[in-house]
Amino acid sequence: MLRPTLLTLAAALVPALAAADISLGERIGTDEAAIAEALAALGYDLEEIEPEAEGLEVEVIRDGVEYELMLDPKTGSVLSVELDD
Repeated sequence: MLRPTLLTLAAALVPALAAADISLGERIGTDEAAIAEALAALGYDLEEIEPEAEGLEVEVIRDGVEYELMLDPKTGSVLSVELDD
C-alpha cells in the first residue's frame, strides 16, 4: 500500500526537478546577491526571497514557469524544488 504512494510522489516530483534544472543539495547561496547570481547563471529570474521557519523560500521564474525553492539558510543548499502555482 505504501509503495504506490511513494511512486506517485516520486513521479510528481521528478518533472519539477527535471524542468527546474536544479539539484537537491546543490549550493545556491546564503545571501540575496549570491542567490541571485547563482540562479541567473542557470537562467532564472529571482522574484522573491522570504525567510521561513524551514529555511529561505526563494521564488524564481524561467521561461514563464514559476518555481519555489527552499534553501538551508546556513549552507545555501537546495532542500526542495516545487512548481509554484
